[in-house]
Amino acid sequence: MIIKRMFGAPLHEHPDPAQRVLGVSELPPDSGALAGLLTSDPAPEVRAAAARRCANLDALAAALKTETDSSVRSVLTVVLGPLLAETQDGEAARTHLQADECNDAIRREVARRTQDADRRRIAIAALREESSLVDLALVAEHAETRMAAAERVRTPEGLARLADGARDKDRGVARMARKRLDTMTDQASQASAADEILAQLEALANTPGPILTAVIELDRRWDALDLDHDPVRMARSSAARQ
Repeated sequence: MIIKRMFGAPLHEHPDPAQRVLGVSELPPDSGALAGLLTSDPAPEVRAAAARRCANLDALAAALKTETDSSVRSVLTVVLGPLLAETQDGEAARTHLQADECNDAIRREVARRTQDADRRRIAIAALREESSLVDLALVAEHAETRMAAAERVRTPEGLARLADGARDKDRGVARMARKRLDTMTDQASQASAADEILAQLEALANTPGPILTAVIELDRRWDALDLDHDPVRMARSSAARQ
């Protein structure tokens, strides 16, 4: 059996990091000594072992805030997702999910795993990157989660990825994404047509000779557009006509 003490000290205080890693397994998941190793041990492998063992949500979140080693941060991310999804402390979960140090991988895992609808909503609302929203909308098990994530996708690129990726998995998400994408495409086309008409109207102000026929034709083209949502172009049109 491995000698548990060296010079009377517990194994997790051994000068050799490999021995401290072994000592981690002997500490209770909620012990203060384990939390101390998690945040202050100089060896990344010891901090990672402590992260895997630790069940103290606040200690893990604090470690994520200060940890600089990418391998340890990866372990913290893997551990924190399930803990935040399952903890009975809803207020603590909210605080950690909305904290700057929390990352989208954790939030995604909480949204995917939690049985708490309010916590799921908080996790989805806290997602920072659109790619995370698209990923969640494509892989989450529950339709409600997929749709809630999809509704926050706004860019043409994200919507196109959703429309294609969800086509055979979630027709509701695919339809919503395609409808929004078509609307954006139509709005862009109308904006381009409006800019062309405005340029011609503004040029007519300095055009000598009769312009009534030209204005009537431009008005006809303008009326065919749906620009009620575009106050800037509407104001330009009014000014040009005056």
